[in-house]
Order: sequence, then structure tokens, then C-alpha cells
Amino acid sequence: MKSRKRTRSGRRSLMIAGIAVAAVLLLLVLFLLLFQLRGIEVTGNTYVSQDEVAEWVQEDRYATNSFYLWAKYKFTDPTLYPALDGVEVKLKNPWTISVRVYEKKMVGFVYDETNYVYFDGEGMVLAIDLEFRDGVPFIEGLTVSQAVLYETMPAEEASVFEVILEATQVLEKNKIATDRIVIKDSQLYLYFGSVCARLGNTNLENRIIQIPPILEKLEDKKGTLHLENYQNSDSYISFDENVWPDEAQNEAQSEEN
Repeated sequence: MKSRKRTRSGRRSLMIAGIAVAAVLLLLVLFLLLFQLRGIEVTGNTYVSQDEVAEWVQEDRYATNSFYLWAKYKFTDPTLYPALDGVEVKLKNPWTISVRVYEKKMVGFVYDETNYVYFDGEGMVLAIDLEFRDGVPFIEGLTVSQAVLYETMPAEEASVFEVILEATQVLEKNKIATDRIVIKDSQLYLYFGSVCARLGNTNLENRIIQIPPILEKLEDKKGTLHLENYQNSDSYISFDENVWPDEAQNEAQSEEN
């Protein structure tokens, strides 16, 4: 009798275990089917295409599961796409994820006789386009022999990109509009109509904010404003009327002609 009871109890335990395993497998299958990735919605992008973002997100071997992707970007710190500073991933529904991207800021562009080459504050190429993008300043004086997407542009001094980044940030912050931005020998020149402001490559914010009130006093005069040695309110600022730096001479003459 005891042996029969043990047999029945064993069978009952096996049955319960089998049912539990089947239930877990069923839940797993339902989970995989419910959260099977079918759509990716991308927002926040201006120069990185939706296809680029979607392909990057799906590079992971488990990227077919929307819940996995949400958890990955919610609780881990994955390697970002080269053109991005950040990303937010949300579940729009069990089978669709919403990807909000934060692109690296374009601080300037150069023209290589074929394409517009846009770069960030570290000199990394963010876009190579046939079309001009409004709102990004043209940087004169930088030469591009070979531009490769998401690689750093070659330059004589890497610090030149730091100078460009700082200058563009100060101009934007103080809402100062300039006609031209020129880099020569790592020195910064800003053009405002017929006035060229020489700024050097240090203490840029302090120097740039001096320009608007000085331009008001100069009115319609032409020449070079020397701020390259300006440090504080005790510093001397000079203006060479009808004198331009070498790189401005041809431009000034063509404007007069």
C-alpha cells in the first residue's frame, strides 16, 4: 500500500512539474511573439538618416525583441553611433520602439570643390553632402585633402577645432552674427562687413563680446580690429583703418571693384 501511494505521489509530482514547465514555455513563446520587433520610429535626427539609426539599433543579435532593446538602452550604457551624443529608447507598444536621438552638433563646414563637409568640435566628419545646410558656418582656411565620414579631418594642429568650437559657441550664445570665419595658422579672424577682427586663439569669449559695441563706434569704417592681445578692460585695442590682413586683402579689393 505504501509503495502504491509513493508511485501515485511521484506521478502527481511529475505531472505538476510537467504542467509548470509547459506553462513557462508557453509564457516564453507568448512573450517572444508579443514583443517581436516590427517597427522602429526615429525622432530628433536632422542629418543622420532614419535608416542609419534603425540599422545601428538592430546590429545586436537579440535586437528582434523590442523589450530587450528597451531594457538594453534603459539599464546599460551601449556604444553609441559615431554621430550621436545620446539616445533614448521607449516602448511605443509591445512590437514598436521609439528612438529619440541626440546628434553631435555641427560647428562648421568646408567645401572640397565637390561636397560640403560638415564637422564637429573635435574635427570629426559628421556629413558629406552635395547640399548646403543652413545654420552651419562656413570655415575658411581649412583645407580638406580627404574627408571620410565619422573620421577626424586632418589638420596641422588639432587645437584648431577647439578654437572653432569655442568661437561658434560664443557667437551663438551672444547672438553675434558674423559674415565670415577664417582660420589661418590656428589664429581666428571674424569678418563683419568691411571690418576684420583678429582674435588669436585664446581668451576668445572675452574678446568676441568686445566686438559689437566697437562696431557701433566704427560705423562705416573699413579695416582691421586688433583683439589678439586683449586680456581685460585695461588692455589696449587698436584699429587699422583701410588695412586688412593678408587673407582679407583679395576679398576687400573684389568687394570694392
